[in-house]
Amino acid sequence: MWSKFTNIFKKKETRFKETIKKEKRRFYMFNKKKSSNFKCRRKRKKIFQLKINFNFNKKLILKVLFFGILIALIWILYILKWGYFSIKHINIKINDTITDENIAYKSIDSIRNKSIFLENNEDISKKLLDYQKNINNIKIKRILPDTLNISIDSFPIIMDVYNNSRLYSLTANGVLIPYRAINEDKNRIVINVVKSKENKYKILSYKKVFKIEIINKIYSLVNSFKDNILEHKIEKIDFYRDEKELHIKTKNNTIFIFSLDEDTNKQLKKLIVFSKEKDKTLKYVYIDLRVEDKIFTCPYTKEYQCLKNYRRIYQKKQ
Repeated sequence: MWSKFTNIFKKKETRFKETIKKEKRRFYMFNKKKSSNFKCRRKRKKIFQLKINFNFNKKLILKVLFFGILIALIWILYILKWGYFSIKHINIKINDTITDENIAYKSIDSIRNKSIFLENNEDISKKLLDYQKNINNIKIKRILPDTLNISIDSFPIIMDVYNNSRLYSLTANGVLIPYRAINEDKNRIVINVVKSKENKYKILSYKKVFKIEIINKIYSLVNSFKDNILEHKIEKIDFYRDEKELHIKTKNNTIFIFSLDEDTNKQLKKLIVFSKEKDKTLKYVYIDLRVEDKIFTCPYTKEYQCLKNYRRIYQKKQ
């Protein structure tokens, strides 16, 4: 009986011990987790501090890189603009005898010691054309590091012009250039500009004075006259700028008056028909073709009166 009682008591005691062990285990397990959590937090704090330091270094590196790139760009710009790649040598090749080489060099002298890359072809061409408007074609070649090769072609000379008692040559685009004996051509047209609009002392060389349309009309008309009116040889050509008239004086002492405001081809065709139909024995002081579908003539039988009228109208202008 006693043994049964002690056994029950022992069982309770063992149960109690087991519950205490369980509680201890829970307690210690909880503390470990807690301590481990604490350690993780400490580690995270350290990682956060490292990140802050790294970010701080990154900003410093970016600043250094920025200033380094800026200095490099300034240095490159300096080299490109004023340094190794600056224009030191300019070679101009003139492919004709019309364009003046000295004026060409003078016109682009301002680009020396400037960057060979920053000076564009349009600006260089404009500088050349501002001084000599007879230029037709410009080719520019860069030879690194410091040389420019420029090739220049001009519009051709089509006639010679007396303007204010000075002799010029006229290019196909209406620009007057100083007359040169080397450009002399026996078949070249020579015109005299009557009552020029320009001041007598104004420098006209290498400037655009005449409109291309007028120049083309004169050139075409004179050449067609030579080819079709064979019995008359041209002695002198007067161009009246204000009236836009062309007076062709021949060696037969006849003056042919054309209007450049009207169709010169029609006027010439009218003259060709008239020349074929007229009496070959008759001579005229002047033949006026300005009015459409009409021809006004003044025969040599009335020479005195014809010349008087002509001089009254035109000689004052000369």
